[in-house]
Amino acid sequence: MKIPWLYRVMVVGTISVLGLPDVALASERHLRSEDVREMVAQGTILSLETLLERHADLLNGRLLDVEVEAEEEHGVKRFLYEVEVLGADGIVREFEFDAATGQMIEMDIED
Repeated sequence: MKIPWLYRVMVVGTISVLGLPDVALASERHLRSEDVREMVAQGTILSLETLLERHADLLNGRLLDVEVEAEEEHGVKRFLYEVEVLGADGIVREFEFDAATGQMIEMDIED
């Protein structure tokens, strides 16, 4: 799936706006855009473009929001993409993906 430049600008802007200082919030934290770019460059996580291409069927619609978070559970840290999409059916869905593998973890319908 080819991602128009406008979406790239919107997503980078969204990640930048949502990026919080390097402080843990309970058991998870939002990552700064600089951290995300570095982890993609190092191969630690997939790029957003790769994730969107792999899941084009699920993420078909208008991209509303993207967040990248670090989560630690039982001493194991993992990184997650949270992607919110408005589908052609008018339903807003939030998907959670493992940022390293691209595997979908969860899908919720927003109210």
